[in-house]
Amino acid sequence: MRTIRPRRMLMIGLVAVSVIMFYRYLIWQLEFSSVLPLISSSQRFSFSRLKQKILNGRYVNDAHCLSSRQPENVTTSKKKRSISPWNINKLIADSGLRLQEAYVSNTQSLFSPEAIMISELPHFNARIPAVVYHKNTFLAFCEARFEGMQDYGEMMIAMRRGHLTMDGDVRWENIQLIAGVRTFRTMNPSPVVDTVNDYIVLVFAGFPSSMSFHDMMSFPSFPLSKLYVMMSYDLGQTWTEPNDISGQTILNIKPNPVLLVPGPGHSIQMKCGRIIVPINYFTHDEHSVPLENMCANCTNLNRIIYSDNGGIDWSVGDTSKFTRDGTGVPIYLNEVQAVEVDDNAICLNTRTLKAKHPRAITVSLDGGKTLSRSYLAKELIEPGYKKDGKPVPGAGCEASVIGFRAPSDPSRMQFNKRWVLFSNPADGAFRRHLSIRLSIDGCRSWSLPWRIYREKAAYSDLAYFEGFVNNKRQHMIAILFEGGVERVQEGLRFKMFNLEAVLSGIKSEYDLNR
Repeated sequence: MRTIRPRRMLMIGLVAVSVIMFYRYLIWQLEFSSVLPLISSSQRFSFSRLKQKILNGRYVNDAHCLSSRQPENVTTSKKKRSISPWNINKLIADSGLRLQEAYVSNTQSLFSPEAIMISELPHFNARIPAVVYHKNTFLAFCEARFEGMQDYGEMMIAMRRGHLTMDGDVRWENIQLIAGVRTFRTMNPSPVVDTVNDYIVLVFAGFPSSMSFHDMMSFPSFPLSKLYVMMSYDLGQTWTEPNDISGQTILNIKPNPVLLVPGPGHSIQMKCGRIIVPINYFTHDEHSVPLENMCANCTNLNRIIYSDNGGIDWSVGDTSKFTRDGTGVPIYLNEVQAVEVDDNAICLNTRTLKAKHPRAITVSLDGGKTLSRSYLAKELIEPGYKKDGKPVPGAGCEASVIGFRAPSDPSRMQFNKRWVLFSNPADGAFRRHLSIRLSIDGCRSWSLPWRIYREKAAYSDLAYFEGFVNNKRQHMIAILFEGGVERVQEGLRFKMFNLEAVLSGIKSEYDLNR
């Protein structure tokens, strides 16, 4: 007995040490303070994510994500294939689409007071839409603002799941509050579908609840922004706990950002598998550029953060170049979305804060590691004035871009393999006339706008999917947007339409402008 007991105690001790070491290994791999909350929130989370960490990191490398484009051909090209009055009919004919099959759904209100009440949630104001589609399911996100419409106060990320039926309708579930961080307001939802690993990644920002953005500008050497990521392995039914990735992202940007946010709106996964999340941030730096009524000594820039293993580890790409327009006026880059066009090239489409500036385009040819110099896209006008007609300090408006494969053989039609749709309030003065534009040449040029909502409108987000309308599989687009008759932010609206409707609407605009 005397010889057995020490051995038994030794074995128990070794088992205990092994369990502790394995637990610590899980914590290190998962980058959380505890794995226990994750087991309760998602049964499949811990071991599937550990498996990803060990095995999936090798599916992307920089070589896979490089573009074959030449830098000088990114923003200027003698072979532009723009949509114009003299080729819109040929484009429609070559696409093989029948305009008489154009379809536009009714407009639905997703985060109305009635829907919030039915969901048994405290009342909130819904702002900042984001939407993704995967496996016949829509995930519609927004900021749930509990203290009014202002950009500070108590907030959480809200989400609503919708199921696409075979007859083209969407059945919506109750609203969920999915992301909140104590003493922080959570903002700017930026979801992306990881098709490689078959789950949803959600990136969002966090800021001290009691501090406005203007307050945060007073602390240039102390970054107060946070960046979080969550995953869902069951199409949004359950979510992991928020994982703070600020150490991998915000703190690796020098000088540290005074204020940093993703998107807002959907992010993208490149064909090479890399997840791309565009960000915009304010920094105090050597340019010392004043931005009226916002900050006296700051620059607003864009950047890309990216993940090559499904949102577990994150890297920071290079910053956008400080740029001025042809008259020497600084181009203030702000809210941003990304789209992948042909040849692994990424185009950033960005709001600008100067009242008379249109939107800006910036290009990456190496998977987000570096960015080109930004240029102004003259066709893409955006709102620049208040109701009284006076310029506002933070002009412009968020917009959305989405890429998808061309509907027919691109070599026969002499345009790019991937088309791009763009949505924003197409008005130089007010936030109204939500419109859709089309690019068939990699964001080099844009069509006239097709107005899909003629009332007041602001932020929007697009999702592309191939779904059934009248029992026929079609190229479909969904849009989630802020809109209303009396006020811009009366609620978040949801609408669907097919590519035939886009081409029909654009053709009508050209016919009216002949």
